[in-house]
Amino acid sequence: MNAIIRIILLSLLLSTTAYALDKYWEREDKKMPKRIEELKAYNLKGAEKIKNSELKKTFFSYITSEVSDDYKKRYAYLSKRYKAALSKDFPEIVSADTYEEFAKNHNEIGYINYKQIISCKQLTGMKYRIDTEFECYGEGDHYRLIYGHYFVKEAGQWKYDGFKELKSVIISP
Repeated sequence: MNAIIRIILLSLLLSTTAYALDKYWEREDKKMPKRIEELKAYNLKGAEKIKNSELKKTFFSYITSEVSDDYKKRYAYLSKRYKAALSKDFPEIVSADTYEEFAKNHNEIGYINYKQIISCKQLTGMKYRIDTEFECYGEGDHYRLIYGHYFVKEAGQWKYDGFKELKSVIISP
């Protein structure tokens, strides 16, 4: 009898948690258009830490494409080195179209919410690292992450050159 009660309680707990998560992400999805407009307006805590105006514009355009799942636009911001690394790991990615198709079929992140820019460091004359804190929901968990995003200047334009995960914490909604 005790085992049956435990199973029932566990089932109730799991279904309640699943329902609460669904409602949480439903609310977050409704906020997405406003968040995208805020990013387009460079409205993110710590934005003033990016002093280079061209880099700031590219950074915000890149993360806006990331948040809105605009894969073709995001592909246009990738550096030559990053595209070459992608093609090496995933030979089917050879263009913006194939990148979009691949990303739509393999993206396990359901939601990204940038919280703040922590720092912007010039590593060389043509390379910066912008550290950001953001939350995302993926693979069934809600994460708070800190990433270092690398940008390099190629042919007069800033390009996204990869990231380094600096911190990852699983949180609950």
